[in-house]
Amino acid sequence: MPKYRKKPVVVEAIQWTGENYQEVCDWAKELGSARDIMLDVKTGSLAITTLEGVMTASSNDYIICGVSGEVYPCKPDIFWLTYESVDTCPVCDHPTTEGRVESECACDGCFRPNKAVRC
Repeated sequence: MPKYRKKPVVVEAIQWTGENYQEVCDWAKELGSARDIMLDVKTGSLAITTLEGVMTASSNDYIICGVSGEVYPCKPDIFWLTYESVDTCPVCDHPTTEGRVESECACDGCFRPNKAVRC
């Protein structure tokens, strides 16, 4: 049977605390996905329109922006099994690994004298 490895992909995500609806909406608005997230005031959960239909995010779930700009919920245990925190360039916000920018960018302000890396 063939085996496959998940490609390393950096995603943006925010944790739904049950109390940060405005923060989640602002984050989704920056992504162009604000219309995809609605608060269910009866249950305190979020209804998120995904590519597979409407999914529910409970308190403490993470909401992820996927590689195509889609948003979807993820349980915290699965999130931390799948993802890890990454450092980012303080100027351009590109992901970095050990002081090296992982992708090309046109940022002039990111210079790390210790690593002599410019992004």
